[in-house]
Amino acid sequence: MKKIYKYRIYPTKAHIAKMESALAACCGLYNACLEERITLHKEKGVSVSGYDQIGRAYAYGVNGLRDVYAQVVQDTVLRLDKAFKAFFRRVKNGGKPGFPRFRSVKRYDSFCYPQSGFKLNDEKHLKLSKIGIVKIKLHRPIQGTVKQCTVKRDGCGHWYVCFSVDTNRKPRKSRNKKVIGMDLGCESFATLSDGTVVKHPHYYKETGKEIGVVQAKYSRTKNLRHKAKLNRLHTKLVNQHNDFLHKESRKLVNKYGAVCVEKLDVAGMVDGGHRSLNRSIMDSCWGKFVFMLVYKAEEAGKRVIEVNPAYTSQRCSRCGTVAEKSLGDRTHRCGCGLVTGRDVNAALNILASGTEALRLERKKAVGLSPR
Repeated sequence: MKKIYKYRIYPTKAHIAKMESALAACCGLYNACLEERITLHKEKGVSVSGYDQIGRAYAYGVNGLRDVYAQVVQDTVLRLDKAFKAFFRRVKNGGKPGFPRFRSVKRYDSFCYPQSGFKLNDEKHLKLSKIGIVKIKLHRPIQGTVKQCTVKRDGCGHWYVCFSVDTNRKPRKSRNKKVIGMDLGCESFATLSDGTVVKHPHYYKETGKEIGVVQAKYSRTKNLRHKAKLNRLHTKLVNQHNDFLHKESRKLVNKYGAVCVEKLDVAGMVDGGHRSLNRSIMDSCWGKFVFMLVYKAEEAGKRVIEVNPAYTSQRCSRCGTVAEKSLGDRTHRCGCGLVTGRDVNAALNILASGTEALRLERKKAVGLSPR
């Protein structure tokens, strides 16, 4: 099993100059390789592999590339190669293509040591080839074998290092048999099938207002101080969301053996929704929350079951009758006599679908007919 460990590093001014120079060189190489691929395809109909471009990486004449560790240079070319492979895969699957684009130096914010060139000297110092020995805040121990190291810069100018680690162990099996259904929403962040409600923090309502004010000032003046403050506010908003999502996903994984959620097409919902609804959906970060839930559950030997979201809000959880509701109808009332919250009813339907999916899986695992 693989994990990512992220730590804050504190480079000196000399280190920062070298790392920013490395980012600029890697960005220049990335764009040069992209331009070559586009030109050769248009003029000669020829495709180029990543390994062909690695062989002539220094021939593109990118400034400062000789001062970058060789494996970092190779990884930069392979990063573009991965982008093209992902592009062709999306085209083949009928998805939105997303052709690889040229990168701005300001937005190119990471480089990777894929195999070597880095070493943890102790709990406070990290050696990076071609850069030097940098102070690191190792706030938790690394468990496993470090495979690669990625150096990143955020919008506020803070630097981080991410270690990709092979933990050398398989996910454990959990004995927890508790199953819960969960309905994600905009008014309350989540409602569980046992009636528990997770309140929505609505970070965007607070931080978003301040972002709007500073954005307006920056648009008028192009003042760099306003831009720096804007970057800090966006970073703050991301950190607020991540902190909340990590804590709530951890609570669920610790308490239940399986969590049933809807398989939501968040991008499709945003494209077809009203502007205010879109903002609420994006503020909820459902996709990121489910992603965190899945990998935490996998590590703990537990399950996340994604079910079909069709009619989970309209179908009665007691008798199965389907009745249309508008978004403003927050109470579920059915002719069978069931009166409950709309979200609780949806969570119960999600639980029923997830439990059925688990039952079929277990029957299939022991070789019985799904019926």
